[in-house]
Amino acid sequence: EYNKSKYHLKDVVIGKVFFLLVRIRIKYMEICLLKKESTGQRAAQRVQRDGDADQVRD
Repeated sequence: EYNKSKYHLKDVVIGKVFFLLVRIRIKYMEICLLKKESTGQRAAQRVQRDGDADQVRD
């Protein structure tokens, strides 16, 4: 679906979520954005990961 595997911090990703018609009630939904930063050369490379989850409501 997406044309790149890596994005710059200033890039914007726009998407849609489609729900099929089902007969179950959704109480809440969560979306999680994951951020990974790499600095340095391979021998001394540092990787920092961060996640930000938000709850989506009606």
